[in-house]
Amino acid sequence: MKNSTKHLGILFWLFLCAPLAAGGEKALSAEYPELYRDLTEMTPDPSRVAVVKELEISREQGVFHLKEGTFYLAAPVRGRVAAALFEGQGQFRYSPPGEIEKAHLARFFGESSLKSDFNTLVLFFTDSTFDELTAKLNFGPGRPGRQQRENLHYAIRYLSEKEGKWFEPTLIGDFLNGAASGFFHAHFSRTKTQPLFFQIDPAVFEPVRFMRRLKGGSYQYIPEVINQYAASAMRPEGAPNPAALPFSVRDYRLDVQLSGSDLDFHATAEMTLDIHKPGQRWLRFDLFRELEADSLFWEGDSAAAFFREKENPHLWVKGAGELATDRPYRLRVHYHGRLVERFRDIFLVRDPHRWYPFTGSRIRADFDLTFTYPRGMDLAGIGEVVERDTLEERVRERRVTREAAPLATFNIGFFDTLAVSRNGLPEIVVQTYAPEVRRNSPLGKREEPGDARNVKAQVAEDVAASLAFFQDKMGPLPIRRLLVSEIPYRHGAAFPGLLLLSWMTFEMTGTKGIDEAFRAHEVAHQYWGIGVDARSYHDAWLSEGMAEFWGWQVARRRLLEKDPPNGEKRYRDFLKDWRENIIENRRFLFGDGQEAAPIWLGHRTHSTETEGDYTLIIYKKGAWVLNMLETLWQLKDTPGPDFEAFLGEFYRRHRGGRVTTEQFIAAAEAAYGDSLQWFFDQWVYGTDLPLYRLSGDIRNGGEGRFTVQLKIEGEGISPDFRMPVPVTVEFGDGSEKTEYLWIGSQPLETELGPYDTKPQKIRLNKYEKILCEVKD
Repeated sequence: MKNSTKHLGILFWLFLCAPLAAGGEKALSAEYPELYRDLTEMTPDPSRVAVVKELEISREQGVFHLKEGTFYLAAPVRGRVAAALFEGQGQFRYSPPGEIEKAHLARFFGESSLKSDFNTLVLFFTDSTFDELTAKLNFGPGRPGRQQRENLHYAIRYLSEKEGKWFEPTLIGDFLNGAASGFFHAHFSRTKTQPLFFQIDPAVFEPVRFMRRLKGGSYQYIPEVINQYAASAMRPEGAPNPAALPFSVRDYRLDVQLSGSDLDFHATAEMTLDIHKPGQRWLRFDLFRELEADSLFWEGDSAAAFFREKENPHLWVKGAGELATDRPYRLRVHYHGRLVERFRDIFLVRDPHRWYPFTGSRIRADFDLTFTYPRGMDLAGIGEVVERDTLEERVRERRVTREAAPLATFNIGFFDTLAVSRNGLPEIVVQTYAPEVRRNSPLGKREEPGDARNVKAQVAEDVAASLAFFQDKMGPLPIRRLLVSEIPYRHGAAFPGLLLLSWMTFEMTGTKGIDEAFRAHEVAHQYWGIGVDARSYHDAWLSEGMAEFWGWQVARRRLLEKDPPNGEKRYRDFLKDWRENIIENRRFLFGDGQEAAPIWLGHRTHSTETEGDYTLIIYKKGAWVLNMLETLWQLKDTPGPDFEAFLGEFYRRHRGGRVTTEQFIAAAEAAYGDSLQWFFDQWVYGTDLPLYRLSGDIRNGGEGRFTVQLKIEGEGISPDFRMPVPVTVEFGDGSEKTEYLWIGSQPLETELGPYDTKPQKIRLNKYEKILCEVKD
């Protein structure tokens, strides 16, 4: 709605009357800023210089061979040496474990193992490196100069950001906690501006990482991960469980004040913390970069020292001594900032995930959220509304989750609302921008308000149809209401009981199934991603690819309902488009640049050379893999549940938990009745995309009988690759017959028939059953 003097005046009054965060003066810690300064200003120690000849430093799969040169230890920080510099002749030898990581290294460097010469090596450490160097080298007085200081400071740039005083969290955390976690980071190069990195960070999932400098402008001091894996392991079992994390949040009580015409954000977060790792004095939370902490308190209103600076994504909180592991702690955080951005009358929550202190993991917590916001606006959030009061010109609303949730969010704006009730389903409430808001916004500009109402009804109908279908296959959700809210982004997001859908899907509904699939994808996340979560980034396809697959099933049904004569063909065209996108992406990369990575690499499929691959590989190819697995299921001879029934059972068995790819494979094999490892090796751990060349000859066998002499050759696949390929023989009377032929890397020559009717055409993969390319 348009701003008016009265409207602005009311919001200004609300801003003045909104309660400020309690807590008095900030208890800012001087310890972190001083430590940041000391670490970023480290210099070579003139009293600790050593000549080096034929020294090797080995860490996991990386070996640094120092042929000859000079080693400089950095001056101690807080009585502790944490860095060293080598200049001279050296070579880094590296061969990652496992075929997947070797292949990924080859995508970037052309080789599955690496030998890289360097003349500069900078080490940062809290492991045994200092003891190792002092035991093997004779350090004494020397003359480090300007060049050595510059080389050390250049390497520090990749571990720190001046704006926000950010420093590599595990390294600075070891200093804050007086710990020695075993952190090791090597920065080495022959050409200064093209460094490589080898790191062991025990605080992260899969601590061993090999990296290069992110491609881009010379002002970017950012490493890009090439390899990452668990120490001395090829296929880790999964992400850490809660007990392996330093700490976790058991529950949140969030009180949010949104006031003024721009919805200025003030909040209080109260949390119950469980400490899992002994010896901690400082805790680190993630928090949106532009939010400022005002004051923090432990239980009993004991002020907590902390460090928080804008543009630093972390909030560091100091405990009163070491935090015990045998008791919970209560922490209260008062904070504020520019979380909400206003574009005319459209409001954008700038970080819908880290607007409250967050541990960085998806460990579930209970949420109790209270929002106070201007009257006349609408708010969407997770949880059920248990209290709602109108206080003069403000609304105060309390929401509580019925089950622990991995994340919380909210959306706010001037919305029109449509509520839909269906027997046996949660109530569906759709919020879309009011017509006058949209007309005056930078988003779509429908000429007729009726269009908005029609699309809103279509969205509600698609969401209801999706929910009904999923409920039939997997069971009911633990919610009474599913809230669907429009956001000014080009993507969607799902939270427990809440869907945030892009404004683009409220513009219109096309005829290709894309909108139906998009809406159903987000509904499916109530099951896959929320009900059952992925254990690690390797398993992200079991959330995104699974939601995409179920979205495709809904799209097919919706297309058949809306256009019975053409629905099936429209759906095949939909599958064909994504198949061709995957194939064409692969071909382009073969021609120029890095080839596409396997599904199992999750977010690492995206790089500066393969932008957009995450969506294409994890979402689309992940869904295609499930599509092909369903085809295998339909071909199996042994009795058992159909594919959708298997997925439903897998969901129900693991609901509320986190699953791995390996767990899914084991469950699939048990339900299928045979080994499927070969299938997942090809399609999840591997990257082969077959091209099949088809040739055939129709022969008259006499007495009105016909045969097809067929030859199919597979290209671009490994020697042991195999798939059942559908071959459809079409006849002149409009009938057809499909047979599945197992085809590998060796040419297949076979005879089909005999047929009573003369075949007219032979087609391979006519109904989009497998991911391949076909050439006649």
